[in-house]
Amino acid sequence: KGTRYLDVNDTEIRIRLNKNLYYPQLARRKGWCGRVMVAFTVLSDGRVKNITIKKSSGIPLLDKCAVKTISMCAPFPKPTSAVRIAVPILYQLQKHS
Repeated sequence: KGTRYLDVNDTEIRIRLNKNLYYPQLARRKGWCGRVMVAFTVLSDGRVKNITIKKSSGIPLLDKCAVKTISMCAPFPKPTSAVRIAVPILYQLQKHS
């Protein structure tokens, strides 16, 4: 069920994640990058609950920010019933040429 929800709403979810990505100045200054796999439940009204880190970036601050990013993205597209999904959140600094 979660896979189907992701397939249908992938683009919308990515847009929200990119728009609401919380990447604190401290992490940017220190050059901290990483990938956090975050799992959460999308309720039938689009709200989220039970946000957990499925796979850590190895940097506690980025993991904490990934959880904040998910909560800032709500409401998500509404599923017909509550669905548990997992999405990666990437923290990477842009290279300036």
